[in-house]
Amino acid sequence: DKAAPLLQGVDAKTCEAADALPPGAFYGIVGGARPVVGCTDPSRATQCQLVALGESGPALASGQALAVLGTVRGPLSGGAGPDEKQWAKDIAAAKEMFATA
Repeated sequence: DKAAPLLQGVDAKTCEAADALPPGAFYGIVGGARPVVGCTDPSRATQCQLVALGESGPALASGQALAVLGTVRGPLSGGAGPDEKQWAKDIAAAKEMFATA
């Protein structure tokens, strides 16, 4: 995994999963404890960018298990990845989903 520029002040990691991830944006848990929002690469279903939600929990690191809990939204039109505004919406939506779960 490696850092990816995303939103100012947001630490995103590019990650590779063993299995295909849901298209679009999803929310889940990494390492059994860290809530995250992720966006699947439109051209590669096993690659995504992950952003940790909140300040608590272990840091995102290689080799941690990712449990996808649900989808935030489907793929964007045109097969493009999210821009800064879309990431902000995805992060807010994922936080709301965790708050109501």
